Amino acid sequence: MKVYYEEGKLRIRSMIREDAKIYYDTYLSYDWHPQMEIYENYFKDQEEGKRLVFVPEYEGKVAGICTLLLAPKEGPFVGNGWPEINDFTTFFHLHKKGIGNKVLDVVESEAAKIADHVYLAVGVHSGYGAAQRIYAKRGYIPDGSGVWYQGKQLEQYAPCVNDDDLLLFLAKDLKRIELRKMDPEEYKIFYDRSFKHHVRELMEEEHMSLEEAEKETANELADMLPDGLGTVDNYLMSIHRRDDDAWIGFIWTLQEMTEGVKQSFICDFEIFEDYRRKGYAAETLSLMEKSCRRSLLRRECPLCDKG
Repeated sequence: MKVYYEEGKLRIRSMIREDAKIYYDTYLSYDWHPQMEIYENYFKDQEEGKRLVFVPEYEGKVAGICTLLLAPKEGPFVGNGWPEINDFTTFFHLHKKGIGNKVLDVVESEAAKIADHVYLAVGVHSGYGAAQRIYAKRGYIPDGSGVWYQGKQLEQYAPCVNDDDLLLFLAKDLKRIELRKMDPEEYKIFYDRSFKHHVRELMEEEHMSLEEAEKETANELADMLPDGLGTVDNYLMSIHRRDDDAWIGFIWTLQEMTEGVKQSFICDFEIFEDYRRKGYAAETLSLMEKSCRRSLLRRECPLCDKG
């Protein structure tokens, strides 16, 4: 069993086999029509790596469920690698305790390790009203394909029933950061930080004097960035947080041909101290890896390895 979150009265963990009976009994008490097989299959999917199952516990008792399907086969986003949130429920007697939003925080965090978007389907009738409001507030937006019914996109004016099979698909962009080409002021700050860091490294590791280390660093940077921001095949990017536009770090990569293969090398990478240990470094590397696509991203460059 994996614990995804634990604080105070709330814990969010992976599913255990015994949970299936709890879901069946709880939903039966709501006069729903649960199927034990569904919840047993959730556990099976989890164990086979097809689905993540998130089980919130409040004061030690199961409080709901949410699953993340890793390779969904339905909806407008199939085939693009986005996982799908489904079967998100908080037990009725535990509403308005913040459990649902915390579960979605955890689910989205796990989804972000897989893709830069996550999606879900929500019913359009009033029974899903609370869920519709939650998703809208959390930044989920329709994809423009309209409503779907019984697993298919519904044609205009086609007959349907406003039941649980009438769905609207919503997606959320999970990227917390964006990469931009450094502006001249950012470049000056980057150059100064990179220069000082490399000088310290040479003094500590190569036992150079301050004068020797400064001269060596100046020569290396002049050789690698002869035209500064405009140096060909060098990509000097600032890292900005999307919600408040804060500048949280930088990354410098070099692309060059090595043995006939175009490769990408990280020359310098730093997340500023106030923003460390928040997952931004991993997210930056994920974005860079996707942008490089076939290029090999690795750290083999004379300059530093900060992150």
